[in-house]
This record gives sequence, structure tokens and C-alpha cells, in this order.
Amino acid sequence: MSTGGENRWWGLTSMAAADPETVWARGSQEITYARLRHEVAAVRDILTEHGIGAGSVVALQVTPSFGMLWWLFGLWAEGAQALILDARMTAAETTTVLDHVRPNYVVRGHLVAPALTAFVDDCGELSVERRDDPMPRDPRVTVMMCSSGTTGTPKVVVRTGDSVLADIRRHAANPGMTRPGERVFLLSPPTHGFGLFCGVLLTLYLGGSLVFPDRVLPDELMARACEADVQVILGVPAHFGLLSQAGGTDRPRSLRLAASCGDVLPDAVAQRFSGRYGVPAGQFYGMSEFGVIATDLAGEFTYPEVGRVLPGIETRIVDGELYIETKASPYLDAEYQDRYADGWLRTYDRAEIAPGTNVLTLRGRADSVRIIGGLKVDLTEIESVLRAHPQVSEALALFRAAEKDGPPPMLEAYVAAEAVTEQELTAWCRERLSAFKVPRRWHIGADIPRTAVGKADRSMPTEPR
Repeated sequence: MSTGGENRWWGLTSMAAADPETVWARGSQEITYARLRHEVAAVRDILTEHGIGAGSVVALQVTPSFGMLWWLFGLWAEGAQALILDARMTAAETTTVLDHVRPNYVVRGHLVAPALTAFVDDCGELSVERRDDPMPRDPRVTVMMCSSGTTGTPKVVVRTGDSVLADIRRHAANPGMTRPGERVFLLSPPTHGFGLFCGVLLTLYLGGSLVFPDRVLPDELMARACEADVQVILGVPAHFGLLSQAGGTDRPRSLRLAASCGDVLPDAVAQRFSGRYGVPAGQFYGMSEFGVIATDLAGEFTYPEVGRVLPGIETRIVDGELYIETKASPYLDAEYQDRYADGWLRTYDRAEIAPGTNVLTLRGRADSVRIIGGLKVDLTEIESVLRAHPQVSEALALFRAAEKDGPPPMLEAYVAAEAVTEQELTAWCRERLSAFKVPRRWHIGADIPRTAVGKADRSMPTEPR
């Protein structure tokens, strides 16, 4: 939804002013700005038929696609608020969020499950469901997204039009970032904050052209980048791992920027990518609640240094943790007072900021959230699901990071239970959790790891070495 009755923050002005024949985005087909305007207008007609307008809260659970974006833009153009739900969420997860947010409408399409989801041109026919007993929402809110909650239920993150516009403008002013008119190969899905704000909306704001992957495989990704001769590549570490494995010697001739988000980009992957494509692999550090906080677009730093804090962002370190100044709470509910108070957002990242250079160094997490494949997983959510099993009396979820000459990184669960198997617990979790949250290794009947004072102990490595 716009602020002050204006839609310019998400790019309607750019969309209206662009040459109709200019390519806005490429999937399996090319979409011009004229086609974009036509499709958004068609969605707005559908919204009017259903009574969706200013102030409506609409849950949108659609496969990453042109259709998803047309509906999102149509909702915003009508002044509606969008709750974006990942298409990979289970029915139980979706129900929990819908019962919590209580939107006016739910729009659904064909859903998919893979962790690295390809972009599709046609999301198929969408259903529009009107729901009873909607909850009134702050009219300043533009978009809502879900993040794992520390109590085992998802946190709902809210962003206003002003906060999104500020995020986009910081990127546009950042030297080395996407430039007006450039072709951006967007591998991060537009259903998540980075892909939507830094990819789709920034490119639209700058009048550029988006290129989406139709198959998430090494050679296909490389061929797609070369065919479109992209200048910018944005993705998560797994995408850069795939691109670095592509065969042959072809590379996009115009490529000048490649940057990863969502998780630590391993040095080995960054080096392979740079050697293969001739540009360094940079990185972003941020959070859904605020947007990007620091960048290293030139690949200058090595983890745990993640880049320089962007100008205009006020930070402070309190008891070793990073806090970000922001005008309003980014959460739907008031109970997250441990995360936002008096204008400061607690990131729960242990960090240091070098005086003078503003280089941000991360020192791990101070809570139960872990990042797996670029996606946030709260270990307490997994534990809550396991404890709901009738045979389970206690559970502890852990993320074991990769170690030299050791097993790959994975989620593990210690479960105090009787007469239950790994297969039964895996099936139980798959019905209630997204696939990437399901533990891969089980310790059933074993003692729960505890500290010296008897508390459940998660103190094992959580960062790659």
C-alpha cells in the first residue's frame, strides 16, 4: 500500500514512464512495460470484482512467477496490504499464519516444494477466498512476510511504504550497486524480502530489466546469464555454488556485479565463482525486518567481516549485540518487546563495528535463529512441533555446522520419547514444517544435551569454519 496516496515508491511512476516496448523482465518469454501495465490493470479489474481495495489485507501464496508479481503490484496499486506466504509452507504452517493475521482474502495458486525454486511464467489459475472476521491493520503497512518465531510460532514482519522506499533509495545511492537500465539476473525468489526489495523493486525503480531462471541447474543458469548478457547477478550462496560448477568457458560479457545474500558465502565458493566469471562475489548483510544493513559489493572482505554499514543507517552495539535505529516496530504484534523498544531494533547478531571504517564483523547469534541455505530457521519452532507429538516428552533442535573433514551441515534433533521411530518423527515434521526445517539426524531416547546448570544446551558451532 502506498503512503499519502502515492504509489511511486514501488515503481509505478517508472512503469508508467518507461517505453512500452522496453523489456521489463524475461522468463521463458519477454515481458515489456506495455505488457506489465496491461496485466496489472487486468488484476485490478479482478480485485474490484471481489471488493478488494484500499485497506484490504490479502494473503498471497503463489509460486514465484510473473502472475505473482502482477497480483502484488495490482494489490498495491489498489491500496491493499499484501501478506506474502512462501509457496513451500505446509498447510499447517499456512493455517497458523492465517489464523494469526486474519486477512480479508486469501489468493492461492499451484504450490511447489523445492528449496531452490525456479521462476515460472504462468502460475496457473488462482483462487480468491474471502474470509470472515478480518483483523483491522495499520494503514501504513504495505507488505507483511513471515519469519520463524522464538516461541515456536511464526513472527509476522511488517514493512511500510516509507521503510521500503528508504531501503530502495539506499541501494540506488550505493556505489557499485545496480545502475539505471541494467539487466539483473535475479536468482533469489521475489517471495522473499531480498529478492523483492533489492531485486524486483530496485530494478523497477531504476527502469532496468529483470532476468529470471527457468531451471536451477549449473549449466542452465550459466547459459541463461550469457543469453541475456546480464550485468548483475543476485542470489544466495547455493546459487553461486551452482554457477561456479558450470562447464565450458562462456560467461556474460557485460557482467560487472555479483553479490550473495542470506547466509555466509564460503570462501571456496567465492573463489571458484570469481575464477569462472572474472568478477568478485560480493555479499549483503541484512534482515527482513529492516532491509540491507551492510554491503561488500567488491568482495573485499572475508567472513566474519561482512562489509560496511550503509550511509544513513544508525547503529549501536549493546552488550556485544547489534542494534539498528528504525522509526517503528517491524512486527505485527506488540509482544516482541525484546526485539524492538524505544526506536531501536535488536538484531540478535553479536557484532563489532570498526571505528572510522564502519566495517561490520559478525560474531554469531545470540538467540535460537540459524540461517540454513539463506533461509531463517528458529530451532524453537522445530522443538515446539516435536513436543506436540504424543510420544515425545522433550526435544532439542540443533544446527551442526560443517567442520573440516567432518559431516556436512545439518539439522539434528535430540528427542526424549518412547515407542517412536525416526521415520515417524520425520513424517510428523514434514506434515507441519517446511522441508528445510525437518531434522536430518535423530537422537531418540538419548539424553538431552544440558549445561552445567541443567538447561538445554545449544552451544555447538553454528558458523562454517
